[in-house]
This record gives sequence, structure tokens and C-alpha cells, in this order.
Amino acid sequence: MIPNREELKGKPTGYRIDLVVFSDQRWLREASALCEPVQLEEAARDGFTRLRDRPGNASTCWVVPYPRPPVAVWHGYPFVASFHYLRDERVAEMLTGVYGYGLKTDFDCFLTATLVQHFPYRLEMGRMHYTLLPDTSARLRRVAAELGLAHRGVHDVGPTWHGDVRSLVALANASLPLVHHLLDSQFAKEPDGSWRQNWAAGEGWPVWSKDMAVMYAADIAINHLVEEFEVSNKYDVHADTEKYTFTLYHIHSQHDDKDFSKFEFFKHKYAHRDISTGLDFNLVKDYALWLAVSTWRHVKGLQQQQQQQRGMEAAAADLAWGVLGGDAMGADVVHVAEQRKEDL
Repeated sequence: MIPNREELKGKPTGYRIDLVVFSDQRWLREASALCEPVQLEEAARDGFTRLRDRPGNASTCWVVPYPRPPVAVWHGYPFVASFHYLRDERVAEMLTGVYGYGLKTDFDCFLTATLVQHFPYRLEMGRMHYTLLPDTSARLRRVAAELGLAHRGVHDVGPTWHGDVRSLVALANASLPLVHHLLDSQFAKEPDGSWRQNWAAGEGWPVWSKDMAVMYAADIAINHLVEEFEVSNKYDVHADTEKYTFTLYHIHSQHDDKDFSKFEFFKHKYAHRDISTGLDFNLVKDYALWLAVSTWRHVKGLQQQQQQQRGMEAAAADLAWGVLGGDAMGADVVHVAEQRKEDL
């Protein structure tokens, strides 16, 4: 069982706050420009001392290269990447051995300064509205009952989890098999093994949705395992709102239509946006916009510097090779000339 509220009470293990990014190859180059790479297998062999036994309380950003969910198991179902890495024993050992508290978050998110001094005494979850119709919540409770699991009737559990690291790992371990069960038992299969959404039968967002199985699984798992938890409006706050950043902990760029929009960001809508004036960092939409654009420009600048450095190093190596080659050729000529002189 996940620890109860009394077991979770206590002082945090320290005030150093690190960012640990688990990235597949698609984003590894960008993440590595800002974060220090950690090879999981290598770090596990030395007991993660590099992460744990650092002097001082300076925060660090680590990036851990990690593969996408295996196709043979998940058949291209991408959403399980939200927490599938937490079931890896090496990852669990690293996180539980180095950190006391953790916040599991998706990639398209921003943190606020208010989070820094917040250490929850119980599990806190973000909020995502997937039970817009009562049939969805009733169906979730029915699936739980069929599996012999208790359900406390709390729904709309978001993808952001904050609390004791052991609890986050335990919740992920309980949720992953439920994702697979929901997909297999609730949705038809395609010939390639993937799962099909039957729109004609009324499946699909905003009702019973294949894409939301990863959320449904966590809903069932936490309602069975945890006696007391909170679904909070301070996490998974949409990035296009005008809420105040100092009243919440976490911003999630979801399917937002206005600034800030991750879809517009990836279409380079903000490439030439002036972010030096006209933004109010107390507002979520402006805070998210500034963080995204300024960080991306910083990353691009670092990449250009690295490219220039590699070009200079390559040019220096070519120059050194030319000098060494000329010296060696000259030495050969002198050597041959001396031999011929001796022959004479």
C-alpha cells in the first residue's frame, strides 16, 4: 500500500530542488543543451553517488536518455510515456535514493516560484476534466468493482502528481497494468494489435475515450490505494488563462487556443515575438509565453555556440594535421637526401 498521511508527515530531505528530465532521442539534443546528461546504467553501477553526494544545495538539471514505450507492448500508444519510466527499477532506485519529494509532470509544463516552498503532507494531484458526462465516472467505478478494487468516488485526477517519491513510484506501478487492462477490455483491436476507438458507438472525447485510458488507470489506482489525497486546482492550470502565477504551483499547456499555445509555439508563431515589454509575469499566459520563448532562444544560442566551437576545433585539427604532415614529409626528404649523400 502507498504510505498514509501520518507516514508522509515530516521535514523534507533538503531544500535542493533538481529538475530530472527523462527524454527520448527526439528531444535529447535540446535538453542536453540545458541539462547535464546522466546515463542510467552507468549511474546505477555507482549507486547514483554523482546525483546524491553533491556539495552544497545548488540545484541541477539532469537529463536521462530514456526510450519511448516499447511498441511490442504498447503498439504506439503514446500517452503511457507520462509515467512508464517510473516502473523501471533503476529509475525507482535513483529517485527514491536521492530525493524525498517529487513532482511528476508532463513535458509541456511550467513551474512557478510558489512551488519552491511547498511540501505536501499528502499526495496532491492536478485536475483534468475527463468525467464531463456522468456515464464516464459510473463506468470507471464499474471497472474498479469488476477488478475487486475499492473506489472512493474522486475523479478528474490530473497527470501531475506531487508527494513522497515512494508514493509516486507505487502509483505508477499500479497504474500501468490498469492502462493495459482498460485498453484490452474496453476497446476493440486493430489487426496490428493497436486499439481502435469506435466513434459510431459513442466512444471518443469527451465521453469514453481510448486516449484517456492513461488517466482512467490512475483514477482507479489512486482511489483504491490512497486513503486521503487531494485533487488540486493549483496544478495543471491551462497556459492561456489570466490567473495569477503566485496563487498556483504548476502550469500545463494543453489544448489551449490563445497565448500561450504549445501548438502555435511549435509552428514558430513566437519566433519573432518581442518579449522584452508588454508582459505581466504575474499572469499565467504571459509567464508561460516568456518562459517558453526565452528558454528556446537561449537553447538555440547555446547550440550555435557549440556548433561554432566544433567548427573551430575541426579547423584547428585540420591545420595541425597539415603542419604535422608537412614536417613528416620534409623529414623524409632530408633523410633520403642524407642517405644519398652517404652513398656518394
